[in-house]
Amino acid sequence: MKFLIAHVLTDDTGERVDDLRREISERFDVHGALRLPPHITFVTPFEHADADTVIESVRAAVEPFLPFTVRTTGFAAFGKGVWFIDMEQDTKLFDIKNAIQSELGPRTGWLPGIFDKESHFHLTIVYKDVEPAVHEKIGEFLKSRTVPISSITIDAMTVLRHEEKGWTSFRGLPFGT
Repeated sequence: MKFLIAHVLTDDTGERVDDLRREISERFDVHGALRLPPHITFVTPFEHADADTVIESVRAAVEPFLPFTVRTTGFAAFGKGVWFIDMEQDTKLFDIKNAIQSELGPRTGWLPGIFDKESHFHLTIVYKDVEPAVHEKIGEFLKSRTVPISSITIDAMTVLRHEEKGWTSFRGLPFGT
């Protein structure tokens, strides 16, 4: 099974981000970002045979954390293929990722590559199916827009599972209270 661990925006902030993603998708004929709900990735996609091990690892990692809020800071891009909503790189985001790594890594045999990338936490609004010329047009469009959300409350992790028709939210794991 293929999994992704992320904070999924499930309230009206997710709706506002999705409205912008759909508008960009329709206006510029780019659809890659719509394959997943609005989210902040903490562990990139990986394969593992045992869903219970993944879920229990993430549950153990996030239970000690309390909800907190991070501010969004504007639109930004990675190269010529990705646009995203940027945010404060709060140390708590890195603490969560490290806690997940500490729990998930040993239980899954330290799956190669899933913890290797340096993190820059963000909300992707456009990716994968963007030509460089379209990327520039999207950048011009975003200059006329304000970020649809000013902050994000991080209060849970979601284990997403890739199934035949794409990614689905498999299990939500709230932080401790």
